[in-house]
Formats: sequence, structure tokens, C-alpha cells
Amino acid sequence: MASITKRGKKYRALVRKKGITRCHTFQTKSAAKTWATRIEAELEQVATGSRLPVKGWTVGDLIDRYIADIKPVKQWSSGKDSVLNKIKQHIGDKPSSSFSVEMVMAFARDRRREGAGDATIAGDLSYLSSVMKYARNTLRLGVSVDAIKEARGALVDNGMITQSRERTRRPTGNELELLNAYFAKSWSKIPMIDIIDFAIASGMRRGEICRIEWVDLDKEKRTVIIRDRKHPQKKLGNHQTVPLLNDAFDIVMRQPRGDDPCIFPYLKQSITAAFTRGCIGSRIVDLHFHDLRHHALSILFEQGYSIQEVAIVSGHRSWDMLKRYTHIKPESLHRSVTQES
Repeated sequence: MASITKRGKKYRALVRKKGITRCHTFQTKSAAKTWATRIEAELEQVATGSRLPVKGWTVGDLIDRYIADIKPVKQWSSGKDSVLNKIKQHIGDKPSSSFSVEMVMAFARDRRREGAGDATIAGDLSYLSSVMKYARNTLRLGVSVDAIKEARGALVDNGMITQSRERTRRPTGNELELLNAYFAKSWSKIPMIDIIDFAIASGMRRGEICRIEWVDLDKEKRTVIIRDRKHPQKKLGNHQTVPLLNDAFDIVMRQPRGDDPCIFPYLKQSITAAFTRGCIGSRIVDLHFHDLRHHALSILFEQGYSIQEVAIVSGHRSWDMLKRYTHIKPESLHRSVTQES
């Protein structure tokens, strides 16, 4: 049944039927009644397994509805809001009925012209896909969810974007010595030597290093809590307690404790910029700060830690994800042979 309630000078129409709720606000009561009647008829279609017509819905409307319904449940970060707003800027005014492979490809081309890289565009398409799946599966609207998959394939085939490649880069001992020498002479306020060594000892991501706090440090157990750790479905509230292995604990303990709650109170962008300058100044080619995480997790395996133990450090929920970060040196296998002989 539909209910029409007056709110100030406007009228709010609410329809609940077949477990689905729809609501909208109108300037007049007659408009609210007309809309409610149409929605009730459409929801009857849903009961028979049919999809609802998308006439009158823009892509922006679907994004707004997705945010209103899903964000309170998933509580995502501001970064996802920024991406969804960017999508709205480009195609938010387009009618959902014309959502197609061509629209998605045009959006990707526009993002490329703006300077967006492969990973950024892939992320945009992933969020757009979530919106369309929600519209089809939950709102029961007749929108295409295959358009994005087909467009992604076409973009790869045409060379407009490339499929992501797994990096296997690890810093060499010589490269780490060069970086150490560079930052030993640097005037940077950021203790890059300690941060690099901590990244390798802890296996933490750049953002996690900048986010851990003194209050979450357990000196007795030599552990620290990483709050809101990266997770494919739920980041906010995903707090994990991790051990500070190797030299990680000692590096933390020698950090000055000021008014800032963070152990490493620096911007992650500043750390990346400093690391890049260090690589350029040391003539190190194609080394990223995130490669230190690959290096760290590989070292743990080389030290004999099991998959389950390394997963506690890395935060990965499956071996399929963890193995992407594992690049064990062949020569390290001689350790087990020596122990057996």
C-alpha cells in the first residue's frame, strides 16, 4: 500500500510492496499519488520476475540511490565517494536506458584524456559495475550489467588500457645500501631510513605505516593494531593486530613520541615523493615504495614462516592474494638442503 504524507509544503510518497520500498517527494499531492500508483504497478511486475523499466532514471540517479542505500551498511571511505562523484560528472546526466558498451568506452576515453592511468580507470569501472549490479539485482531495474565487462574487454583489445601485471620487483642489497647512503645525507624531516627499514621488517603498506598509533602498540606482546586495514569488501572497521617482527619493534621504540598520536606522523604522499627522489638520486630504476612490501613478505617465507603466519602479518585472506606478493629467491631454497644434510 502507498502512503502520502505532507512534509512542509511538499508531499512524500512511500510505497512498500513485495519486500521492496520506494519513496519520493513531490510538489503536489496529485503528483505523489500518480507516482505511487505507477510504482505499485511496477512492483507487481517484480513479483512475476520481470525487470522494472528504467525510464526516468539517469545514471546519476542510480549512483545516488546506491550511495543512500549501501554506504550506511558498508561505510566506505571518502575515496570511493570521490570516484562516484567523478563518474556522475561525466555520465550522471545520461539516461540509464541508454547505458551501453559505447557509453562506458566513451567514459574511459574521457578519463584517459584527463590523465587517468590504467589502474584508476579500472577502479572507476569497478565502482560503476557495483552501482549497476545493485540497480539490477536489488532495485530490479532493467539495466545492463554486461556492458562494463564487454567494454573492459574492448578497451584492452584496442590497447586503450592494459591488463594489470603482477610486479615481481624486489630491491637488491646494493640498492638498499644506495638509498641508505642517500637519505643519510638528506635534509628531509622524514626519517626515511627508519621508514624503509620498518616497511621491510613489518610488511605494512605505506598508508598503514602512517596510520598506526602509539595507543595501539602493545610493548609486552610486541604487536600493534592496524585500523581500517584494506579489505576487498569491508575496510572501515577491519582492525587487525599484527606482530612487529624482525627489527620492526626496535624501529618503533626509537621514534620520538610527540603530541601526534601516530608513530610515524607523516603524509603518505610525502613518503612516496621522498622515496622517488631517493631512487632518482641513487640512479635506481623502476623501484616503487610498495615493492618493499613484496620484499618483506618474500623474506618471511625465506625465513621459514608458513602461509598462515605470513597472512597474519600481511592481512591477506587467501593464498591466491598473498602469492601475488611473494617472490622468493631461488637461492634461498638452499637453506632447507643445508639443514637436512
